Amino acid sequence: MNMNKEFYELLDNERLIAIVRETSAEKAEKFAAAVLEGGVRLLEISMTTPEALGVMRKLQGMYPNALIGAGTVVDMERAVLAAEAGAQFAVMPNLDEEVVRYLTARGIPVLPGVATVSEIVRARAAGAKAVKLFPASAYGVGFVRAVHSPLPDCKIIAVGGVNTENALSWLEAGAAGVGIGASLAKDGEDIYASARRLKGLLQRSK
Repeated sequence: MNMNKEFYELLDNERLIAIVRETSAEKAEKFAAAVLEGGVRLLEISMTTPEALGVMRKLQGMYPNALIGAGTVVDMERAVLAAEAGAQFAVMPNLDEEVVRYLTARGIPVLPGVATVSEIVRARAAGAKAVKLFPASAYGVGFVRAVHSPLPDCKIIAVGGVNTENALSWLEAGAAGVGIGASLAKDGEDIYASARRLKGLLQRSK
């Protein structure tokens, strides 16, 4: 299946990207495995994680029914590394139109980070089919509601300050999905159970 088609179909259905940002490859693999076995099918490995791309490739081989991409792709150097390593999608905290064009030309879905309507428009002009509002908590759900008036077909993924308790409010405001990382391991609930509970909550809200 075309990677773009598969990614956006999964995003529309799952509405959840789990984010792995750890201090070692071992911790990243353990966290990711719990999330994937909990039913999450879109997983981002931050390139700030040691051996991130090696972890990404290993997990791709172990979980063929999931799409596993690279996160924190802040510049062309990281974009090239991610593409060469076989990232199935890429996520950015910033908007770099050269990176968006590079990844898009290679058939790799990319979510650039945006914080204004102007950045959303620029990201889409560069080829992005969806954008990442980051840090979402700094703008609030009202931003998503407001943007849908001038840009009704814009897919916004809320990331940064989004957690298992407030994820639903972002979707209700019109976000196409959410990105959640560390909060999956909070409050004493194991990561596997937290991932299953969150996925079920988001699915039932459709």
